[in-house]
Amino acid sequence: MKEPAEPQEGLVTFNVKDNVTVKQLRTMEQMGPELLQKLLGGPGWPADIGHKTWALMNGLDDSEVAQARELPKQISLEDSYARLDTYEEAVEELKTLSRSLIKRMHIDLLEGENDDDELPNKRWLAHPKTIRLSTRPRGAPDPLTGMRARSFQRVSRSASLPNFIFNLNDSMDTIADRLVDESLLPLFRKLHPEKSGWNLSLLNVAVTNMVETAGDTKSASGRDIESMFKNQEDALREWKVDDRDVTQQQSQSMADHNDWLSDEEMDEDLTSTICHLCGAQIPLFAMAAHQRFHENGD
Repeated sequence: MKEPAEPQEGLVTFNVKDNVTVKQLRTMEQMGPELLQKLLGGPGWPADIGHKTWALMNGLDDSEVAQARELPKQISLEDSYARLDTYEEAVEELKTLSRSLIKRMHIDLLEGENDDDELPNKRWLAHPKTIRLSTRPRGAPDPLTGMRARSFQRVSRSASLPNFIFNLNDSMDTIADRLVDESLLPLFRKLHPEKSGWNLSLLNVAVTNMVETAGDTKSASGRDIESMFKNQEDALREWKVDDRDVTQQQSQSMADHNDWLSDEEMDEDLTSTICHLCGAQIPLFAMAAHQRFHENGD
């Protein structure tokens, strides 16, 4: 059963309805990079998270400007809890997060010919290769005071993302339940081998290590064959020869030729014909052999 979190002595807190501004945090007594490092540092966070956060709070950022990405590096969903300490509750929360994660993957990583395409008719722009589960357990209460130390540290485990998550024919609920049973619960048991006694304040589920599918970008894992065939007709249009145009040109050429023939030459010309493949004038009696010549190759 979830219970409201109890305030701890010595911690500066704000009412949940208040708007806490950067200015308020920056002007708090003893606030600085060291205190932020103590509050935010831990597994899964950059080693200098406190100093970076303090610099950003003061308008300083020396990060290199990188080219904008069309696809995210990772997709991450999480929720926080006043108290999460039973296995059954953890399973239900993991299923809820998994459904949200799959829905987000469909939004960010699927593409269709039209916006209203049915889900099975869309294609994946990228395949994440890794699934990661992170939790944030609360520390044990002090035996003398009964107070819990506030902790912002997360623990994480990762595994290969199963391929069934890319199935667009099964329902989202079916895939989410299977993801929890086959991937997330084994990771959860590695993080918390004991069946009870832990108290979690956060669950996070993420997919990472994006690999773009076939496409035209440098990071793509191949060429999009379907797209290539669709574009081939337009690309080769100016080089394509229409058989009908060739036949008309040949007919016109023969007509122009006949206009210049004398009666005697006309009689002679009636005994021959033009090969539509090579344009040579061939006697009628030799036309069958000439066609076999073309059929058998030069």
